[in-house]
Amino acid sequence: EVGLALAAADLRSERRDTATLAQGYVDEQTPVAGLVLSRPLAAGAALTPTALAKAAVIRRGEAVTLVGRSGSFEVRAQGKAMADAAPGDRLAVENTSSRRLVHGRVLVDGSVEVPL
Repeated sequence: EVGLALAAADLRSERRDTATLAQGYVDEQTPVAGLVLSRPLAAGAALTPTALAKAAVIRRGEAVTLVGRSGSFEVRAQGKAMADAAPGDRLAVENTSSRRLVHGRVLVDGSVEVPL
């Protein structure tokens, strides 16, 4: 199902003619932990890289913590996410206090690192 995390039980290894897999394929060496389906995929279909996406840790409209760092100096503020985002994604966030729109990088813990 789209948006649900993949589990080992969801996958099985098969031998296929790679020449028929025009969009590529995911092999046993490809890490899929933490990934979700980005589009519907029929049972038995080859799993392609374009069918996978990082799982979102932030949802649009959700309250997030903005973190700005410079050396040992750190500033934190609250904001509102303007879109869904996964770790490593760039995200626009509205600063709750100033109402300014800032852009930053989503961290694994769901906070957003912004440049100072």
